Amino acid sequence: MRRQAIGFLRRDVSGANWQNDEAAIHAIAEECDTCVALVVLADSARWGDRLVNHLFNLTYGEDADDLIVPTIDHFDHSELCALVKMADVICVDTRKRYTVAFKGDDGYDLEQVVVHDMVPPQGVSPLGQ
Repeated sequence: MRRQAIGFLRRDVSGANWQNDEAAIHAIAEECDTCVALVVLADSARWGDRLVNHLFNLTYGEDADDLIVPTIDHFDHSELCALVKMADVICVDTRKRYTVAFKGDDGYDLEQVVVHDMVPPQGVSPLGQ
């Protein structure tokens, strides 16, 4: 079964390139054999502190495993720390996956974010190569 993802970008961060950023979200999802359920186009001023709760609800409702963003700049540190408790965060530009820390038999450390290099599926080259 394919992983489910939600794309996310802040128009005020992407600026005039928001459509290219949205296309990049879909491209990396395809590369990772992930299905994008929806793309959220947000504005920092409109959502404010409610953004994380909104993304939690969407992630839960769509049964999403991943949140895909163009760059890490689309989240502040506290938002990232909260969101990885619900889903992995994938950054298109750096090809990094942010997750919660796994502590072996002790489960997960929900307060620690771990960064992983993404490995593309067999036969698929990274973007730009």
